[in-house]
Amino acid sequence: ILMQLCMLLTNQEKNLRGSSNMQTEKKLIFPTLITRGNLIADQTEKNNWFSAYLEYSNSEGQSMDFLGFNLVHRDVRFFKAFSYIADVLRDHLLSLSVDLNKISIYMTKAWFNVSTFNYQHLHDHADAHFSMTYYPHIAEGLDEKELIFHDINESRNSPYKGFLENIVTEDTNINGCEHIFNPKEGDIFVFPAYLSHEVGCPDDVPNNELDNLEWSAQKFKTYEQLQHSRFCVGCDAIITRRDTESYENLLLPVEMWKQY
Repeated sequence: ILMQLCMLLTNQEKNLRGSSNMQTEKKLIFPTLITRGNLIADQTEKNNWFSAYLEYSNSEGQSMDFLGFNLVHRDVRFFKAFSYIADVLRDHLLSLSVDLNKISIYMTKAWFNVSTFNYQHLHDHADAHFSMTYYPHIAEGLDEKELIFHDINESRNSPYKGFLENIVTEDTNINGCEHIFNPKEGDIFVFPAYLSHEVGCPDDVPNNELDNLEWSAQKFKTYEQLQHSRFCVGCDAIITRRDTESYENLLLPVEMWKQY
């Protein structure tokens, strides 16, 4: 994976265009890494996810972390799925040359983000270290919706805010401050938890829903309704050091913590 990443950056550097008559060398530094994996859920597994949603939702059929439904990662039915998601996070960390022998991964919460019109405003998960999203089910017609990541601090290559907004001939990874993915069924995304992101576009939301929408917590009360949705599982993780023998600039193991 690391070799592929290095090759990708090298190829991007080769494709950076300047003056055709000038011999220059260009280097990409400080890129932001997002890892994309995939785990296809069979129909039995999808039914388990649907059942869990109906269990972890309120009387109105809403389920989100801000409503208090954030312990899905502790459900034994999904041990395989969350273990795989953790493995994708490990792969992400290996791409950063992290020594996995020195760390432990803790998933702190997991929740459902299920929608049909698919909009969630710009936000981050800055109370965690890494965030992951998993899409075990996406109904037909909802797989073109966008997951959009933003650098809210503006492009590092812009000398001041707004400089690159209207004068570029094309949007690229080095002149822009957003990147768009179209999640497909089974996709898993791993990204730094501080990274701002949004889902879809406000224009996707029916006018009669937008004013009443609280963070895209739509209402689903039946299997049939869930089968026609874009079913996303979100989860957050923190990283601690595995032992107390050295500092390593990491949090102490959780068992060392004490509540007051």
